[in-house]
Amino acid sequence: IGYAKLIAKNVRVASDLTTKLDISMKASTVEGDLIIVNAEKPLFERGATNEVRVVQSDQIQNLPIRGYSNVAAMQTGVVEDEDGNIHVRGGRSDETAFYVDGVYVNNPYDLGRSGDVPTLAMDEISMQIGGFGAEYGDANAGIVNVTTKTGGEKLNFSMEAFTDGFLPSDPTTENDKPFAYSYGDNILSATIGGPVPGADFIRYFGSVEQKMMSDADPSSGSFAVYNGDFDDTGTPVTAETFTDANNNGAYDSGEEYIDADGNGTYQPYLAVDDSLIEFMYGPKADNFQNTTSMNGNLLFNLQPFTSLA
Repeated sequence: IGYAKLIAKNVRVASDLTTKLDISMKASTVEGDLIIVNAEKPLFERGATNEVRVVQSDQIQNLPIRGYSNVAAMQTGVVEDEDGNIHVRGGRSDETAFYVDGVYVNNPYDLGRSGDVPTLAMDEISMQIGGFGAEYGDANAGIVNVTTKTGGEKLNFSMEAFTDGFLPSDPTTENDKPFAYSYGDNILSATIGGPVPGADFIRYFGSVEQKMMSDADPSSGSFAVYNGDFDDTGTPVTAETFTDANNNGAYDSGEEYIDADGNGTYQPYLAVDDSLIEFMYGPKADNFQNTTSMNGNLLFNLQPFTSLA
């Protein structure tokens, strides 16, 4: 007398949580039929002793944001400041600990978040708000735990790309397209994973993401552009014009100058003429940001070597 074979599929096991699976097996004296149970995500996690929020990879792919910090900032009780730091329930930014595959990744200098993980590589983001276990240190407000994907039984490759390059990219004085400019926002991401040839018990996974932004702080509003002269260092020339007799690059007493304001003395700084200032819309110059994120792991399946006969 035994039980028929049963396979439970689509069961999600979240980090740091006990997953409860209720099944009913059929008693049988002969080989039973295959029973497939499709599990559904419960409304709440029974194994959680504190407030835990879990975001799975399928949900991450459907969100209009990128980066695990931005996903964490969407949770209730979390606020993101203008510098991109998150504050959990009023705590300081250095009171939140970040872990990637169990590795503490906070910056040791200021205890802020360090680095990022490609979006395609994230399998799960678990956030704990208060009351977390003793295995987590260096945190008083919250824990953000990122679990990355691992290689499967078959070779798998994925890639995605985003761009706004089809929109006009030249700044203009006309506010006719406040939300339809190209800010040079380009993202290219790729992943690869699978078994190592000749050693199927070893699975590998790797990912890389390149972000290129011509304007890292885009805005629908206008910005001021100085159209006057610049010196050799790129600084706007706002001083009265003088004759540099000794070629030292600075005005010295006795050198001839043009008294533009008529006050009888040389002025190193003058008010900028309004005619030299122009207000533009679109991407700002010299405000670019390029970042590259990479991640990889190896998974060793030792079950074939440790199974009992």
